[in-house]
Amino acid sequence: MSEPEHHHRPAPVSRPGIGDAFRIGVSAMGTRFELAGHGLPDSSLRAAAEEAFEEIHRLEDLLSLYRPQSDIGRINAAAGSGKWVRVSPVTYQLLELALRVGRDTDGGFDPTVGPVVRAWGFHGGNGSRPAPTALAAALGACGPAQVELDPESGSIRLRVPGAQL
Repeated sequence: MSEPEHHHRPAPVSRPGIGDAFRIGVSAMGTRFELAGHGLPDSSLRAAAEEAFEEIHRLEDLLSLYRPQSDIGRINAAAGSGKWVRVSPVTYQLLELALRVGRDTDGGFDPTVGPVVRAWGFHGGNGSRPAPTALAAALGACGPAQVELDPESGSIRLRVPGAQL
């Protein structure tokens, strides 16, 4: 799955049976975001939706797995190299929170699950059962122990090659 590098203006989408609700959507971060509203003029709803989509695109520029220049893309590209990647305060705080949620859920949430997603072919593929050795290798590149945070510089690194946020 790839994503265009340019932003599209949100386009209204119609949904049969929704009534007179205003709906608008945009693609970002490898998924589709849609907003619906009613009770205000369409121009007001469109302005609010465009403001929300601007924020989505701002975060996409920082956090998208699909953009090599994003903070996440740069961290993933440097995995296992020993290189620290300085990131925005938003990215740093979000990763701190994600790691804390991972600990609090005993791994039920894992921001480092990228290698397993790749092994199963869900990232840009059709999905297929990985060979046991490939799955074991992917699992070995996952887990919070793979992530190092440097609060003084606001930098992050992944310890092993193939690790991915």
